[in-house]
Amino acid sequence: MFDSIFRYIFSSFVFPSYTDVIPREPLRRSKLVASDEQILVYYCQDRLAGYSFIGVIDFDEFIVPQQDRNFKELMRHLMEKYKNTASFTFLVEYYIRNWGIYNSPEHLIPIEYIQRTAAMKDRVKNIIVRDRFEPGSITTHTVIPRRGFKSVIVPTDLAVLKHYRACRDDWKPKSDCINGTDAFQRFTDDSLKKKLERMIVKDNYRNKLNDGDDQDEDVDKNKLNDCDDDDEDVDKNKLDDCGDEDENVDKNKFNGSDDEDEDVDKNKLNDYDDEDEEMEDYHL
Repeated sequence: MFDSIFRYIFSSFVFPSYTDVIPREPLRRSKLVASDEQILVYYCQDRLAGYSFIGVIDFDEFIVPQQDRNFKELMRHLMEKYKNTASFTFLVEYYIRNWGIYNSPEHLIPIEYIQRTAAMKDRVKNIIVRDRFEPGSITTHTVIPRRGFKSVIVPTDLAVLKHYRACRDDWKPKSDCINGTDAFQRFTDDSLKKKLERMIVKDNYRNKLNDGDDQDEDVDKNKLNDCDDDDEDVDKNKLDDCGDEDENVDKNKFNGSDDEDEDVDKNKLNDYDDEDEEMEDYHL
């Protein structure tokens, strides 16, 4: 799986010095894995070249606006406030998974974990503005602006990056992280949890409305089918009645004509017989 993905990526770029990363051990931190990550960053940069912004964000990270309603409004706000900016750097709040789950498991990590650290300048992430950075300068955590542009650290009252992870081995001493002391002082923050719960409620409400519309549509279809069936039965009955009446009328007419013709023929025949009989009497 991993080899096929990276072989596909290698087919788009020429990095002879990186070919030794196959095979390697996935998710293991090493120079080879770091090389793999950088190739993905270049690949992402190339594929998103036509977009206004490029961000290198992990799956367990969320950039959360604090004042704006959504990410688009946040970026519009930042671009208006900070002119000539090449990249926006977001400080990191760590939600430490070693501290345990504070809510029943919901299959959504931001709902399960609500204990975090203060915002740190540690493995920060950036949103980069297209055409304002030096080519090839983007890495997972850094970027070099072009001449005339700058990097800006986004104030935490505007936005912050929430990262859900376990204590890292390179945090010294690691016990501070595990115990929640010193630089890893704990704060209770369920803001993202509440936002997600509101989204879930709205989504469930929309689904119920859609289910209701589907049911109404099914009822209308059934009613329509019932009406069609009733109309069809009525039409068939009318048709059958008309057919029977027409058939009876035709039969009566036909029988009446036959009886009349038969009477006429009998009368004529009797007349002819009487005339013939009289003629024979005359000749005799």
